[in-house]
Amino acid sequence: MSLKAYQNALLSAIQQPAFSPTNEAFDDVGLQIYRNNYVASAKRSLGIVFPQTQKLLGENFNVAVNHFLANAVRKQADWAEVGEEFPTYLHQEAALADMPFVAELASLELAMSKSERTKDIPHDLATLTLLESEDSSQLKMEFAPGFTLLVFRAPIYALYQHLIESESFDLDTFDTEKLEVTTQVAEDIERETLSQEQSNELLAVYRIGFRAHIEQLSYDEYIAYQVFTEAASIDDALTRLTDTKFELSTWLANAISKQALYRIDTVASPC
Repeated sequence: MSLKAYQNALLSAIQQPAFSPTNEAFDDVGLQIYRNNYVASAKRSLGIVFPQTQKLLGENFNVAVNHFLANAVRKQADWAEVGEEFPTYLHQEAALADMPFVAELASLELAMSKSERTKDIPHDLATLTLLESEDSSQLKMEFAPGFTLLVFRAPIYALYQHLIESESFDLDTFDTEKLEVTTQVAEDIERETLSQEQSNELLAVYRIGFRAHIEQLSYDEYIAYQVFTEAASIDDALTRLTDTKFELSTWLANAISKQALYRIDTVASPC
Protein backbone atom coordinates (compact mmCIF):
# COMPACT_ATOMS: atom_id res chain seq x y z
CA MET A 1 0.00 0.00 0.00
CA SER A 2 1.39 3.40 -0.99
CA LEU A 3 1.84 6.12 1.64
CA LYS A 4 -0.97 8.18 0.14
CA ALA A 5 -3.31 5.19 0.09
CA TYR A 6 -2.40 4.40 3.69
CA GLN A 7 -3.06 7.98 4.79
CA ASN A 8 -6.42 8.03 3.03
CA ALA A 9 -7.41 4.71 4.60
CA LEU A 10 -6.35 5.94 8.06
CA LEU A 11 -8.34 9.19 7.68
CA SER A 12 -11.37 7.23 6.53
CA ALA A 13 -11.09 4.93 9.56
CA ILE A 14 -10.69 7.90 11.92
CA GLN A 15 -13.81 9.54 10.51
CA GLN A 16 -15.91 6.46 11.15
CA PRO A 17 -17.96 6.50 14.38
CA ALA A 18 -16.38 4.67 17.30
CA PHE A 19 -19.03 1.95 17.16
CA SER A 20 -18.23 1.07 13.52
CA PRO A 21 -16.91 -2.41 12.72
CA THR A 22 -13.25 -2.89 13.55
CA ASN A 23 -10.83 -1.95 10.78
CA GLU A 24 -8.30 -4.77 10.66
CA ALA A 25 -5.66 -2.56 9.00
CA PHE A 26 -5.21 -0.46 12.15
CA ASP A 27 -4.75 -1.07 15.85
CA ASP A 28 -8.02 -0.41 17.72
CA VAL A 29 -6.38 1.42 20.63
CA GLY A 30 -4.26 3.62 18.38
CA LEU A 31 -7.21 4.29 16.10
CA GLN A 32 -9.33 5.40 19.04
CA ILE A 33 -6.61 7.82 20.14
CA TYR A 34 -6.49 9.31 16.65
CA ARG A 35 -10.29 9.47 16.56
CA ASN A 36 -10.47 11.27 19.93
CA ASN A 37 -7.86 13.78 18.76
CA TYR A 38 -9.77 14.27 15.51
CA VAL A 39 -13.02 15.05 17.31
CA ALA A 40 -11.28 17.31 19.84
CA SER A 41 -9.59 19.21 17.02
CA ALA A 42 -12.93 19.63 15.24
CA LYS A 43 -14.62 20.98 18.38
CA ARG A 44 -11.82 23.48 19.01
CA SER A 45 -11.70 24.64 15.40
CA LEU A 46 -15.46 24.93 14.95
CA GLY A 47 -15.64 26.71 18.30
CA ILE A 48 -13.26 29.33 16.88
CA VAL A 49 -15.39 29.83 13.76
CA PHE A 50 -18.72 29.70 15.64
CA PRO A 51 -17.98 31.09 19.13
CA GLN A 52 -21.39 32.65 19.78
CA THR A 53 -23.21 29.61 18.39
CA GLN A 54 -21.17 27.55 20.84
CA LYS A 55 -22.17 29.87 23.67
CA LEU A 56 -25.82 29.70 22.61
CA LEU A 57 -25.87 25.90 22.57
CA GLY A 58 -23.67 25.40 25.62
CA GLU A 59 -22.80 21.73 26.16
CA ASN A 60 -25.13 20.84 23.30
CA PHE A 61 -22.55 22.34 20.93
CA ASN A 62 -20.34 19.29 21.50
CA VAL A 63 -23.32 17.04 20.79
CA ALA A 64 -24.06 18.96 17.59
CA VAL A 65 -20.42 18.68 16.46
CA ASN A 66 -20.46 14.93 17.12
CA HIS A 67 -23.60 14.54 15.02
CA PHE A 68 -22.14 16.79 12.32
CA LEU A 69 -18.92 14.77 12.15
CA ALA A 70 -20.87 11.52 11.90
CA ASN A 71 -22.11 12.66 8.47
CA ALA A 72 -19.50 15.15 7.28
CA VAL A 73 -16.53 13.91 5.28
CA ARG A 74 -13.45 16.06 5.71
CA LYS A 75 -12.17 16.86 2.23
CA GLN A 76 -10.34 20.06 3.17
CA ALA A 77 -7.24 20.51 5.30
CA ASP A 78 -8.67 23.63 6.94
CA TRP A 79 -11.40 23.00 9.52
CA ALA A 80 -12.76 26.46 8.77
CA GLU A 81 -13.60 25.27 5.27
CA VAL A 82 -15.14 22.07 6.57
CA GLY A 83 -17.25 24.26 8.85
CA GLU A 84 -18.96 25.83 5.84
CA GLU A 85 -21.40 22.92 5.99
CA PHE A 86 -22.11 23.35 9.72
CA PRO A 87 -24.96 25.94 9.43
CA THR A 88 -26.69 23.69 6.89
CA TYR A 89 -26.42 20.77 9.30
CA LEU A 90 -27.89 22.90 12.12
CA HIS A 91 -30.76 23.96 9.86
CA GLN A 92 -31.54 20.33 9.04
CA GLU A 93 -31.03 18.92 12.56
CA ALA A 94 -34.39 17.65 13.81
CA ALA A 95 -33.51 18.40 17.43
CA LEU A 96 -33.21 22.09 16.53
CA ALA A 97 -36.40 22.29 14.49
CA ASP A 98 -37.96 24.65 17.06
CA MET A 99 -34.82 26.83 17.21
CA PRO A 100 -34.09 27.83 13.59
CA PHE A 101 -32.29 30.94 14.84
CA VAL A 102 -29.36 28.69 15.82
CA ALA A 103 -28.62 28.00 12.15
CA GLU A 104 -29.13 31.70 11.37
CA LEU A 105 -26.57 32.70 13.96
CA ALA A 106 -24.12 30.14 12.59
CA SER A 107 -24.69 31.53 9.07
CA LEU A 108 -23.76 34.99 10.32
CA GLU A 109 -20.61 33.74 12.04
CA LEU A 110 -19.61 31.75 8.96
CA ALA A 111 -19.89 34.88 6.81
CA MET A 112 -17.75 36.75 9.33
CA SER A 113 -15.10 34.02 9.36
CA LYS A 114 -14.99 33.87 5.57
CA SER A 115 -14.64 37.64 5.31
CA GLU A 116 -11.62 37.56 7.62
CA ARG A 117 -9.99 34.88 5.46
CA THR A 118 -10.71 36.63 2.15
CA LYS A 119 -7.68 38.04 0.36
CA ASP A 120 -7.13 41.79 0.29
CA ILE A 121 -8.13 43.96 -2.63
CA PRO A 122 -6.71 47.44 -3.31
CA HIS A 123 -8.61 50.15 -1.45
CA ASP A 124 -8.51 53.10 -3.83
CA LEU A 125 -11.27 55.70 -3.61
CA ALA A 126 -9.37 57.87 -6.09
CA THR A 127 -10.89 55.57 -8.72
CA LEU A 128 -14.21 57.35 -8.09
CA THR A 129 -13.00 59.95 -10.59
CA LEU A 130 -13.67 57.30 -13.26
CA LEU A 131 -17.36 58.04 -12.76
CA GLU A 132 -16.74 61.46 -14.31
CA SER A 133 -14.44 60.43 -17.13
CA GLU A 134 -15.57 56.96 -18.21
CA ASP A 135 -18.74 55.41 -19.61
CA SER A 136 -20.64 53.87 -16.69
CA SER A 137 -21.44 50.84 -18.85
CA GLN A 138 -17.72 50.04 -18.63
CA LEU A 139 -17.42 50.47 -14.87
CA LYS A 140 -18.21 48.26 -11.90
CA MET A 141 -18.13 48.82 -8.14
CA GLU A 142 -15.85 46.72 -5.96
CA PHE A 143 -16.78 46.27 -2.32
CA ALA A 144 -14.77 45.45 0.80
CA PRO A 145 -13.15 42.01 1.16
CA GLY A 146 -15.66 39.28 1.93
CA PHE A 147 -18.66 41.53 1.26
CA THR A 148 -21.76 39.37 1.77
CA LEU A 149 -25.44 40.23 2.03
CA LEU A 150 -27.60 38.27 4.46
CA VAL A 151 -31.33 38.14 5.01
CA PHE A 152 -32.73 36.82 8.28
CA ARG A 153 -36.27 36.45 9.55
CA ALA A 154 -35.14 36.92 13.16
CA PRO A 155 -33.15 39.66 14.98
CA ILE A 156 -29.88 37.76 14.72
CA TYR A 157 -27.71 40.87 15.08
CA ALA A 158 -29.32 41.63 18.45
CA LEU A 159 -28.88 38.02 19.49
CA TYR A 160 -25.23 38.11 18.41
CA GLN A 161 -24.56 41.30 20.39
CA HIS A 162 -26.37 39.88 23.41
CA LEU A 163 -24.17 36.78 23.34
CA ILE A 164 -20.98 38.82 23.02
CA GLU A 165 -21.92 40.97 26.02
CA SER A 166 -22.91 37.96 28.16
CA GLU A 167 -20.52 35.53 29.82
CA SER A 168 -23.09 32.80 29.29
CA PHE A 169 -26.44 32.64 27.56
CA ASP A 170 -29.82 32.09 29.12
CA LEU A 171 -32.85 32.03 26.84
CA ASP A 172 -34.91 33.39 29.74
CA THR A 173 -32.94 36.67 29.62
CA PHE A 174 -33.52 37.24 25.91
CA ASP A 175 -36.74 38.02 24.08
CA THR A 176 -37.12 34.89 21.94
CA GLU A 177 -40.57 35.65 20.54
CA LYS A 178 -39.15 36.96 17.26
CA LEU A 179 -36.59 34.16 17.06
CA GLU A 180 -39.20 31.52 16.27
CA VAL A 181 -38.89 32.01 12.53
CA THR A 182 -36.95 30.71 9.56
CA THR A 183 -34.08 32.27 7.62
CA GLN A 184 -32.93 32.57 4.03
CA VAL A 185 -29.55 33.76 2.85
CA ALA A 186 -29.64 36.55 0.26
CA GLU A 187 -28.32 34.46 -2.61
CA ASP A 188 -31.07 31.88 -2.06
CA ILE A 189 -33.98 34.26 -2.56
CA GLU A 190 -35.24 36.38 -5.40
CA ARG A 191 -35.19 40.14 -4.92
CA GLU A 192 -38.92 40.31 -5.55
CA THR A 193 -39.66 38.25 -2.43
CA LEU A 194 -38.49 41.08 -0.19
CA SER A 195 -40.78 43.95 0.68
CA GLN A 196 -40.49 46.91 3.00
CA GLU A 197 -43.42 45.58 4.99
CA GLN A 198 -41.68 42.33 5.87
CA SER A 199 -39.78 42.08 9.16
CA ASN A 200 -36.59 40.80 7.56
CA GLU A 201 -33.28 41.68 9.15
CA LEU A 202 -30.95 42.82 6.40
CA LEU A 203 -27.21 42.73 7.03
CA ALA A 204 -23.94 43.20 5.20
CA VAL A 205 -20.82 41.44 6.44
CA TYR A 206 -17.38 42.50 5.26
CA ARG A 207 -13.85 42.98 6.52
CA ILE A 208 -12.51 46.29 7.80
CA GLY A 209 -8.79 45.94 8.42
CA PHE A 210 -8.38 42.45 9.85
CA ARG A 211 -11.76 42.17 11.54
CA ALA A 212 -15.18 41.21 10.27
CA HIS A 213 -17.77 43.98 10.42
CA ILE A 214 -21.56 43.70 10.54
CA GLU A 215 -23.62 46.52 9.07
CA GLN A 216 -27.39 46.69 9.52
CA LEU A 217 -29.11 47.86 6.34
CA SER A 218 -32.39 49.46 5.50
CA TYR A 219 -34.50 47.88 2.78
CA ASP A 220 -33.42 50.51 0.21
CA GLU A 221 -29.74 50.13 1.14
CA TYR A 222 -29.94 46.36 0.87
CA ILE A 223 -31.57 46.48 -2.56
CA ALA A 224 -28.96 48.92 -3.88
CA TYR A 225 -26.05 46.82 -2.60
CA GLN A 226 -27.60 43.68 -4.04
CA VAL A 227 -28.13 45.27 -7.45
CA PHE A 228 -24.61 46.69 -7.62
CA THR A 229 -23.02 43.36 -6.64
CA GLU A 230 -25.08 41.45 -9.22
CA ALA A 231 -25.12 43.92 -12.13
CA ALA A 232 -22.75 43.63 -15.07
CA SER A 233 -21.91 47.32 -14.81
CA ILE A 234 -22.81 50.52 -12.97
CA ASP A 235 -25.01 51.53 -15.89
CA ASP A 236 -26.84 48.20 -15.68
CA ALA A 237 -27.37 48.71 -11.93
CA LEU A 238 -28.70 52.24 -12.37
CA THR A 239 -31.12 51.01 -14.99
CA ARG A 240 -32.46 48.38 -12.58
CA LEU A 241 -32.84 51.02 -9.87
CA THR A 242 -34.71 53.50 -12.08
CA ASP A 243 -38.10 52.91 -10.47
CA THR A 244 -36.80 53.15 -6.89
CA LYS A 245 -35.95 56.06 -4.60
CA PHE A 246 -32.24 55.47 -5.23
CA GLU A 247 -30.00 58.55 -5.40
CA LEU A 248 -26.42 57.75 -6.43
CA SER A 249 -24.50 60.57 -4.72
CA THR A 250 -26.22 60.01 -1.37
CA TRP A 251 -25.73 56.25 -1.59
CA LEU A 252 -22.06 56.63 -2.53
CA ALA A 253 -21.37 58.89 0.44
CA ASN A 254 -23.03 56.38 2.74
CA ALA A 255 -21.17 53.38 1.28
CA ILE A 256 -17.85 55.21 1.58
CA SER A 257 -18.50 56.32 5.17
CA LYS A 258 -19.27 52.71 6.14
CA GLN A 259 -16.07 51.53 4.39
CA ALA A 260 -18.13 49.16 2.26
CA LEU A 261 -17.17 50.62 -1.14
CA TYR A 262 -13.51 50.00 -1.95
CA ARG A 263 -12.97 51.13 -5.51
CA ILE A 264 -14.33 51.55 -9.03
CA ASP A 265 -12.96 49.20 -11.69
CA THR A 266 -13.37 48.89 -15.43
CA VAL A 267 -15.49 45.93 -16.45
CA ALA A 268 -12.77 44.63 -18.79
CA SER A 269 -10.00 44.60 -16.17
CA PRO A 270 -11.21 44.21 -12.57
CA CYS A 271 -8.65 44.35 -9.79
